[in-house]
Amino acid sequence: MVSSMNREDVKALNITRSKIKSAEDELKQKHPFLAYQSAISILIAAGAIFLIIITATFYFFDQIPAIAAVLLIAFFTSFLHELEHDIFHQQYFVNSKSARNTLLAILWLFKPNTINPWIRKRIHLHHHKYSGKKEDIEERMIGNGLSYGVLRFLIMAEPMFALSQFRKVNRESKAFRPMIMMSSLFPIHTIYTVIWISWFAFHLVMFIDNTFGLDYMVADVIANHIQTINFLMVVYIAPAIWRVFCLQFISSTLHYYGGVDSVLKQTQIFDHWSTFPLQLFCCFFGKTHAVHHVYVNQPFYLRHMLGSKCKQILVEAGTLNNDLGTFKRENHYPIEQNLK
Repeated sequence: MVSSMNREDVKALNITRSKIKSAEDELKQKHPFLAYQSAISILIAAGAIFLIIITATFYFFDQIPAIAAVLLIAFFTSFLHELEHDIFHQQYFVNSKSARNTLLAILWLFKPNTINPWIRKRIHLHHHKYSGKKEDIEERMIGNGLSYGVLRFLIMAEPMFALSQFRKVNRESKAFRPMIMMSSLFPIHTIYTVIWISWFAFHLVMFIDNTFGLDYMVADVIANHIQTINFLMVVYIAPAIWRVFCLQFISSTLHYYGGVDSVLKQTQIFDHWSTFPLQLFCCFFGKTHAVHHVYVNQPFYLRHMLGSKCKQILVEAGTLNNDLGTFKRENHYPIEQNLK
């Protein structure tokens, strides 16, 4: 993307990056512990996983209601997703590939409706090269560029609905590999799918039976394990569905699709007050992700610590803030007339 930008845009981008780096360096001087990024990642991961397990335990012993368990686990898991993203950009354990891979594997277990992280890493790095273009596989697989109709909302809630976009993306992106995308769903997403389909099938049959007295039969393997399936739905499946929907709604909305000719136009800062209930479950992705596109090599917690300062830097550089017109334009970057 940088190579195709004009000189003025490249100059503006370099100045913006320099300002963000200066703000980061100043913060690190005030807080020397921020230099230990790998140790911080382990503390965050261990803390989030501990809180997930504690929340599940509280629910198991009827100490908290199901809705509280779902929301708390979704919230804690959002930190794990940010860590995974940082690993893609080698922010932790720079000299130890095995440590990075181990952490990726652990994080994947707690994010069952996300694809294989090693495949996702390749797709994500490709996204940074082609953000806003037809070749941007990652964002197009979560609805970016589509109208905000039923299909888009289904795609944002459940990755399997992205299959509807395979043929079109395959025509328009040379890097797209349908079979690799399909293989990325194994085995974690497959297990996740079996659990929620089993839960849905059981309760649908029970509802029909109780309503119409049709005396349908449910497979013994489901009926005999329905208590376990119900528990997993609350502590494993439902939090994943809600977290992914929140993240993908925010992400696909803040990224632009079409009309992008500069890194500074790839994203907007999307922190409108009405999005707070969604932002809460994706680490306020809408507020900080635009910073990441401009200045990639920065852990997510630093983006949060520098959020207000970096927002000002980006807005001064021309990055849009709360461009709600993107909903009508299907995420196309606004032409000059739209901004007047």
